[in-house]
Amino acid sequence: MASHPANPDHLVDLLYEATGDEKLWPEFLAALLKRLNGRMAAFISHSPTSGKYPLVVSVGADPELQYLYGKYYGAQDPWVLGGEQKLIEGWVERGSSLCPPGQVVKTEFYNDFYRRYAHFYPLGAIIERRGDDRTFLTIMRDHVQDDFSDSDVEFVRHLFPHLQRALKLYRKMQDLKFAASAGKELLDGLDVAVIGLGNDGRILFTNRSAEWILRSSRALSVKNGGIVASDPGANAALSHLVKAACSQASNGVEEGAVAIYDQGRVLLVGSFRYTAGGNIFPDRPRVLLTITDPEASPSSRKRLLRSLFRLTAAENRVMELLLSGLEPKEIAPATGTTENTVRSHLKSIYEKTGVTRQSRLVQLVSRIPGEWSRSVRQTTRSSRCFRV
Repeated sequence: MASHPANPDHLVDLLYEATGDEKLWPEFLAALLKRLNGRMAAFISHSPTSGKYPLVVSVGADPELQYLYGKYYGAQDPWVLGGEQKLIEGWVERGSSLCPPGQVVKTEFYNDFYRRYAHFYPLGAIIERRGDDRTFLTIMRDHVQDDFSDSDVEFVRHLFPHLQRALKLYRKMQDLKFAASAGKELLDGLDVAVIGLGNDGRILFTNRSAEWILRSSRALSVKNGGIVASDPGANAALSHLVKAACSQASNGVEEGAVAIYDQGRVLLVGSFRYTAGGNIFPDRPRVLLTITDPEASPSSRKRLLRSLFRLTAAENRVMELLLSGLEPKEIAPATGTTENTVRSHLKSIYEKTGVTRQSRLVQLVSRIPGEWSRSVRQTTRSSRCFRV
């Protein structure tokens, strides 16, 4: 049952939209299935090096099929084994060109596994190949249908460049999302308050320190989406600071600071001009504000460590005591646990921080700003006195 050539523009639109919205990948596969009169479609990560063959995204695939293929039968796929030398990046063809149907039905893969799901005729594309690892697009028809036609193959070949671009774009966007998430966690771990403003002065984002200041301060607050000072003179200076930072004039002041008096302390509000975009479509400047208390002592490393490495409260406590000079057998009574529990926490800490020994852990954490809490210093001193 061959399908007729059609303009794939609607599929291309869905494909690129899916790079920014993961929920649209199944919708794309469903539309592709409808166009090619298939029964199942999937993106498959074929990785002989790791022994994993998951159906990353699929439509029409039985959950049991997904599990068994990914866990056991992917390594026995006759279409992959039959075309090992042909399956290079850019390959688009029917599975019957790799392993004829008469040979497929003789395989353990078919008789013990695939036959129960009625899938029989595949049409595939190798979107990407890195060493032995491949990323497939596979569309399947069942026994009662005909194999895919030449026009079906040409249709997927026409779509193929978009599949490659969409995969690269999707991965790039995932990298950017990771970078944004990591950047937010790092900002939240800083002692310095950071506020991002648009060119109109409206707040775009705040870190945790800034949120705390804006909630607790009498001198600074949020009004109409922007940051304002309660004192008229200070507010005028703050407003001038923001406008100067937003100025695009080459001789304009792009950074500066003003002092805000708040409940017996001085808060220094600094501004930095930041312009995103390139030369083709220049972007308007934005402003980063920092708020610091010059007399405040650095906060504990505890919050930053938890943010960076997702340590639990118990792991953080063990980390602090370990880096203060205590041995695991000394940490156990200090934390009210056993030495085995302490070593279990240490193993988890090493895995999360990516180090394998204590000296590397000390070197890593020594580069992180802040200081240990008073209770940790007291515990260290008392423990050292006890040892002496």
